[in-house]
Amino acid sequence: MKKLLSILIFAIVYGGYATAYDFSAVCSSGQTLYYNIISNSEPYTVEVTQNQTDLTIGNLVIPETVIHNNITYFVTRIGYEAFRGCSGLTSVTINNWVTSIGDWAFNNCDGLTEMIIPNSVTTIGVYSFSYCRGIISITIPNSVTSIGEGSFDSCTSLTTINFNAINCETEGAGLFRGCSALTTLNIGNNTTNIPQNFLYCSSSNLISVTIPNSVTSIGGGAFFGCSGLQTINFNATNCTSVGYSVWSGCTSLTTLNIGNNVTNIPERAFSECSSLTGILTIPNSVESIGSSAFYNCSGLSSITIPNSVINIGSNAFENCSGLAGITIGNSIESIEECTFMNCSELTSITIPNSITSIGDRAFSGCSRLTTVNFNATNCTSVGNNVWNQCTSLTTLNIGDNVTDIPSYVFANCTGITSITIPNSVINIGSGAFWNCFSLTNITIGVSVTNIADAAFGNCPNILNIDIKQPYPPLICSNTFIYVPRDIVIYVPCGSTDSYNAEQYWNEFTNIQENPDCESTYVEFDETTRLQLYPNPANRVLNITSSEPISGIEIVNTLGLVVYRTEVNADNAVCNVEGLANGIYVVRIQIQGSEIQRKFVKE
Repeated sequence: MKKLLSILIFAIVYGGYATAYDFSAVCSSGQTLYYNIISNSEPYTVEVTQNQTDLTIGNLVIPETVIHNNITYFVTRIGYEAFRGCSGLTSVTINNWVTSIGDWAFNNCDGLTEMIIPNSVTTIGVYSFSYCRGIISITIPNSVTSIGEGSFDSCTSLTTINFNAINCETEGAGLFRGCSALTTLNIGNNTTNIPQNFLYCSSSNLISVTIPNSVTSIGGGAFFGCSGLQTINFNATNCTSVGYSVWSGCTSLTTLNIGNNVTNIPERAFSECSSLTGILTIPNSVESIGSSAFYNCSGLSSITIPNSVINIGSNAFENCSGLAGITIGNSIESIEECTFMNCSELTSITIPNSITSIGDRAFSGCSRLTTVNFNATNCTSVGNNVWNQCTSLTTLNIGDNVTDIPSYVFANCTGITSITIPNSVINIGSGAFWNCFSLTNITIGVSVTNIADAAFGNCPNILNIDIKQPYPPLICSNTFIYVPRDIVIYVPCGSTDSYNAEQYWNEFTNIQENPDCESTYVEFDETTRLQLYPNPANRVLNITSSEPISGIEIVNTLGLVVYRTEVNADNAVCNVEGLANGIYVVRIQIQGSEIQRKFVKE
């Protein structure tokens, strides 16, 4: 009994929903249409509603007006699922009073081949014409301001789209998704907005697209996965907003013309465009290149990045395996992580002076890179593994203003034979030159105070190290792990005793003065000339000298200055109470020379 009652309730509710309407009338084309009243006062209006028990067939004309109970109603809407599944419907003429086509209104009308949307329509609902597999051509009129998600999804016979919706502000995802037969796309010259996911994974037959000057915005994924697209003319001089992944996955794209007023190439804009070949010239209007913008564009051979570009996003040119030449403009301030990672044909790169930061793995895996000119005098941040596994790298020029060589930055660069660390460098990070197997000669500049663990680890062919620093830099037990301990270590005049007495340096058995015995420091007797006490220090560190001290800096093991003061006297009292416990290097300026001493804060 309960089961029977449930069945009856289901039949009443859903049967009633399927056939619910206020009245019906026969239209001029002979079909019976069903209406719901929208307004019972002037102007009297109705919408065409659904009626699954009477599937409409043939050619349909939706009237402008309909009479019920001696009242003339204007037909202004085609309602929710009004003709859904009417597979016998072949054509529809919509009157000029209709302003809205509802959700799923003509969904799955397989036999529908002709549809003219009048200029009165402002709203096209979600999936309204989806799976209308017979429609060949569609025009979106200027009047439309809102198009719902998937409105023409899987219209597999649709070959021509005339998109003239100049005032369209809201559009759903997948508007023409799965329109596999599309060959012609006409974007009207007054169109201002191309919606998100406009042709998402649609046709492999559409080969060319022109973006007109009127377009000011293109939504994310608008042409994503249009695998047949060969040419894009991006001439939208007023386009200020371009969404992510706009042309991502256009695997047949060979020609790209970027308009001269485009200011931003967005995230993943051309990623996976593997047929994009030859030289890519980015116009002078572009200021930024987004993350993964040209990811996996393996056919590109050369890129010129103009001086207008300030920032290149992460992974922007990653896996551009055919890229042999890169010119980076002099205005770029940062290169993010993995930007040129695995550009395996790249042979040379110059980092311009404008660069202030380089992200992790920016050039990692550039296996044919032979020369790096690292001249970024203002670069204060270099990420880890930047040139890791650049196995062909033989020439390395580190700019004279670089202060920090970060962790694993040149790790696994097995082609490097010699390295000169400039005098500007203070800190050499962990694993910085790990596994540089061919490395034989190292020169370490005068300012290096800290060399971290495994910085030169697994470099078994090192023959000599020439250190310009008279006071031994801080190292740890494995800084030179797997490096022979009988190599020659050259130190400045009078510094052999200091190195032989210093922990971990004293493991090397062949420490000797540099043959030319040239020191960058003024020779002096440190014991009588300069004193630091107490050492270790807890609250204050006293420094006295027989000659005037001009300035003092205290540097931590990361090479960061944590204390600085001007003195202009022969003694100074430094308040170190706020410093963390550990080992520090004190740099003391005396008569134009610099003396470095180590102290312990406890």
